[in-house]
Amino acid sequence: MEDRTWQRNAAGVKDGASCYRTIGGVRWSWYAEDAETFKGKGIRHRRGPDGEGAFIHPDDEDKAAAVIGY
Repeated sequence: MEDRTWQRNAAGVKDGASCYRTIGGVRWSWYAEDAETFKGKGIRHRRGPDGEGAFIHPDDEDKAAAVIGY
């Protein structure tokens, strides 16, 4: 039985897929904080496609969490 907790868009992609991006073969996680939050702190990040939030390289997630207080 399929998990129905995710909604799917017209292409059949689960809405939760937007929480990650594959960049250079690596799965980067999305953070709600603006990309400027991570700038100059040694954290590899990319601005979200709509200018909202940032995608963080998995090796830098602990540093990103420390910056935002997680």
